[in-house]
Amino acid sequence: MLRSFLSDVDLTLDPYPVVVGVGEVEPNAASPAWECLGYGAVAGTADENPYGVAVLGTGEASYDAHLLALDPVTDTLYEAMRRRVDGAWLARTYTPVGRGDLDRAGRIGPSALTNAARSPLRERGVEQLPRLLRAIERKLGALASGANR
Repeated sequence: MLRSFLSDVDLTLDPYPVVVGVGEVEPNAASPAWECLGYGAVAGTADENPYGVAVLGTGEASYDAHLLALDPVTDTLYEAMRRRVDGAWLARTYTPVGRGDLDRAGRIGPSALTNAARSPLRERGVEQLPRLLRAIERKLGALASGANR
């Protein structure tokens, strides 16, 4: 099912369940990361383990990567996008985010998160990304080396 909007899809379980694939990441609201996140909302929020999505961008869009990671213990969703031109990460958080919010975001993107406080989008170095995002950012390098872009 996920292969309909991502290519080179993989599910990794280390350090937590993460769907990794290649797809269009711009505009942000149309990124396949949102649909993957929504698709996994029921299973992903059933226990207290984080889960996430990492998408390596295709084409010449402004962003070449999009990461989403959910911490169900704190009901916090972390998001980061990497600018193609300089490799800088732009990151923000949404909280609180529940299963229904994630399901809606999977269908229409981040505008569905109307009940969550959204932090400003801030430029970050990879080492300044939240721990959950840093853990899945490392998976992009392996994907990039094997992706036909």
